[in-house]
Amino acid sequence: MCSASDGNIFRLISGQFLRDPYPTLAALQEKPGVVPIVTNGLRMWLVTRYDDAKRVLADQSLGKDLVAVKEKIEHCMVRPEQHARLPRPLRRSMFEQDGASHRRQRSLLAHLFTPRRVASMRPELERVADDLLDALPTDDAIDFVRGYSRPLVTTVLGDFVGVPPDARDEFPDWENLILTATSAEEATEAGRKMYDFCHEMVALKRKEPHEDVFTELVTMAREDKLDEEELVATVFLFLVAGVEATSAMANGALVLMTHPDQLTKVLADPSLWPGCVEEILRFETSFRILPPRHCPTPIELDEVTIPADELIVVANSAANRDPSRFEHPDVFDITRPSHDHLAFGHGPHRCYGAALGKLEVEVGLSKLLTRYPRTKLAIAPESLRWRPATFLRRLESLPVVVRQ
Repeated sequence: MCSASDGNIFRLISGQFLRDPYPTLAALQEKPGVVPIVTNGLRMWLVTRYDDAKRVLADQSLGKDLVAVKEKIEHCMVRPEQHARLPRPLRRSMFEQDGASHRRQRSLLAHLFTPRRVASMRPELERVADDLLDALPTDDAIDFVRGYSRPLVTTVLGDFVGVPPDARDEFPDWENLILTATSAEEATEAGRKMYDFCHEMVALKRKEPHEDVFTELVTMAREDKLDEEELVATVFLFLVAGVEATSAMANGALVLMTHPDQLTKVLADPSLWPGCVEEILRFETSFRILPPRHCPTPIELDEVTIPADELIVVANSAANRDPSRFEHPDVFDITRPSHDHLAFGHGPHRCYGAALGKLEVEVGLSKLLTRYPRTKLAIAPESLRWRPATFLRRLESLPVVVRQ
């Protein structure tokens, strides 16, 4: 058994880790179940094994609301200069709430993500994808992210939540910087801009209500189902979480283009697309480490005892390649049963928008690669640049040549 004082903090982020994190994560799985790392200036304990990850994610004694325990976790702040700070009101959504507050907010949003409502969004997704594909240049290099996946996701998200078309250009950039900025100052400034934008959206819907999600949220606040901070924080949550399919789609395109045998297989049998998306999410998880949880009492994982008032993070990307759960985990196989991956988390905080995210990735990739099956990378895979982030597996860009 060991404790927090028994060993040095593991330096996780490196150039090699950003290019390919999986050898490092696999090596950590062979050690005792958790290791201390530093991210966002805070010491956190990293969980890499599948069974440990599910246990942690399902444990309701572990808290997501770090604002409520700020004084208790001050000792975890080891590099203050690296710590980005979001405006406090943005941290009141269900994403960072526990217990009754989390259950109340989650229940208020349940009707937005029913299977029927998600399925009803497929025609619009297909229409927007077709329009974007009609405009793509062929036989010339383009950025898959800027030219296709981002406008597809932001257009559908904007229509869904109610962001006007002329206000959809900047908030994805702010989201990107909040999560992957190269400095705390840059991330903090992006957070302020997003905070102001959320207030603008709330004011707009109060003045000009429409049939969209943000108008529904404003109505909930008027009916005292959400307080003002919860309202703004939930708008923020929809904007940040809503654009994540952009990364998942880009990662999926990269995986399929570098595994042409699997691409050939899914193009020959379109019924394989849902399973293909599940395997993409397992194999190249866009959230490689999930946000931290606070442990109010000591917790033992394998041979490691994590003391009370420490922070725990789950490397779901590592868990998704745990050989004790997935046979030959480093092999991309669209026919394997991958539905129990942890790309969207697990337990009470599992991502509410998982079904919509999977639908976006399926429609986006199937539409493009069915019409242009010979689409190829424009540069060597090892030349691709990944954003310098601990939590996310996000490409800077994905240069491709679109071909029929």
